[in-house]
Amino acid sequence: QCKNCGKGTYSGATGLTAASQCNDCPAGKIGATAGLQSSSECTPTEAGKYNNGEVCQQGTFQDQVGQTSCKPCPAGKYGKGKASDALYTSEANSCTNCTAGKYSSAVAATAESTCTSCAAGRYGDQTTRTAASGNSGCKNCGTGKYNDQTGQTAVSSCKNCAKGRYGDQMALSSCKDCGTGKYNDQAGQTA
Repeated sequence: QCKNCGKGTYSGATGLTAASQCNDCPAGKIGATAGLQSSSECTPTEAGKYNNGEVCQQGTFQDQVGQTSCKPCPAGKYGKGKASDALYTSEANSCTNCTAGKYSSAVAATAESTCTSCAAGRYGDQTTRTAASGNSGCKNCGTGKYNDQTGQTAVSSCKNCAKGRYGDQMALSSCKDCGTGKYNDQAGQTA
């Protein structure tokens, strides 16, 4: 009895003697039924899947059909969990922002633990930060101020340096004492 090439495969040839002689559907396509006779009968994989129907995993998604790979959750985000039968079909339903006060430079991250708290001397007042500092990262406390705690979410966490101390740099976790023979009678000084 002649048998059909299995699901996910096809063949236009006659006289085959083994299933291994059937061709795999091209990457990004699946053979949903057995007995396909041409690669053109293979259909594109659905969103949330890639290659020959492989499912995108947590930390990735695919929002288009017929693709050969999944897209990673971008930096500043991590992969959401999902119901076992659900697919990761968009960035919105697949990726969650790192919260304010945290950042992540990792792509395709799978857990919130990849989001790192902003360092002392800095704060993060927005979500989806991708770096410890700079334009897309945690923000520095200004000169004359300090912040001695990590993971802070507002500029108000930056406190004025006390009398007798100063802050001559940004992003300080503590202020510096005035040197010998010097004093400072005002808070928030830079020198």
